[in-house]
Amino acid sequence: MALAQQNVPQPRLPHSDQEPGSGAAAADRAPETASGSASGRASGRASGRLYVLDLMRFLAALAVVFFHLSYTSTGGAVFDRLDVVTRYGYLGVDVFFMISGFVIMMSARGSGVRRFGANRFIRLFPTYWLGVGLTTIVAGALGATISARTVGANLTMLQAVIGVEHLDASYWSLLYEVWFYVLIAVVVRLSLLDRMEELLLGWTVVSALSLVVDYPRIVQAVLMTNYSHYFIAGVLFALIRDDKRVDLRRGLLLVLTLCLAAQQGASNALALEAGYGDDFSPWLVRFVVAGFFALFAIVAWNGLGWLKGPSLVTLGAMTYPLYLIHQLIGLRIFLAWDADPAMMLATVVAGMIVVAHVIARYFEAPLGRWLRKRIPQNW
Repeated sequence: MALAQQNVPQPRLPHSDQEPGSGAAAADRAPETASGSASGRASGRASGRLYVLDLMRFLAALAVVFFHLSYTSTGGAVFDRLDVVTRYGYLGVDVFFMISGFVIMMSARGSGVRRFGANRFIRLFPTYWLGVGLTTIVAGALGATISARTVGANLTMLQAVIGVEHLDASYWSLLYEVWFYVLIAVVVRLSLLDRMEELLLGWTVVSALSLVVDYPRIVQAVLMTNYSHYFIAGVLFALIRDDKRVDLRRGLLLVLTLCLAAQQGASNALALEAGYGDDFSPWLVRFVVAGFFALFAIVAWNGLGWLKGPSLVTLGAMTYPLYLIHQLIGLRIFLAWDADPAMMLATVVAGMIVVAHVIARYFEAPLGRWLRKRIPQNW
């Protein structure tokens, strides 16, 4: 399985005609369903919603967008000052993985495995298929060469597994999200949600040992050892939010997952430095990752409960479609449009946000509601 592979950053594309779909950079991480359902407009008014997660989703997605559009796709020389900051935007996907772990407990509790699977499918695939279609049509119209084989494989979301390139390099992290949901579905099917802490401990120990033990690739893939710490930490913070308790085991798990995240982050920074030929500070990455953990700790203790409002729900809802459509289409627009780089970047980002909002409000939300009503009650 391709999950275990550590991706190598591709060289920048400074207004060349090279396609980015030939592979995801080590840092080309992407949000998935942590974007939240657009149907959350109504549920956002329900009590107990963590509006801060919607804001975190949007800001993380925006960081990834600027990473791709002001750094990897255009060449750092075009945005010489801006790219000193945006080159670290890839870290936004670490936040998405943590959010996925955090919210999965809410989805899994009180749900049979079939209902859980149906809800995850509805959350992921319809909007993803629309994103694939839009990317194929728009990028193709702007000169991208896209084969039917690439499109067909990408519609399954398993393109990396079967050895087909990503239509949009940002799609790479979606397979991690899908596989995480599969693992949680197994936990639900075996009625092991009450043993989640023990499972997290075992997963963390195995992941930590991967630093010194050369596991077979299938083991690395199944346990997602290179990114498992983010999902684990997210679930752990959700458990802490439930009972406001941090005992010795939870404390050790938090420290261990933080250490793993910091180590992986530093390793990715060095890989990016080698791939792009620019400075990526491992220590700055460690500091940012530690900040993510601190932020989730605050969320777990309801420290940001004052952040609320329908506007945050709107921002969170547009995150997933924004991620799906921004990279390849944005690159092709840059290649086709001869304009001031700053104006071009601002226009493209603003346009992507508007399109993502339209998709979230007029496609994802109504379709999601319609499909969920058709899930059998006995599931």
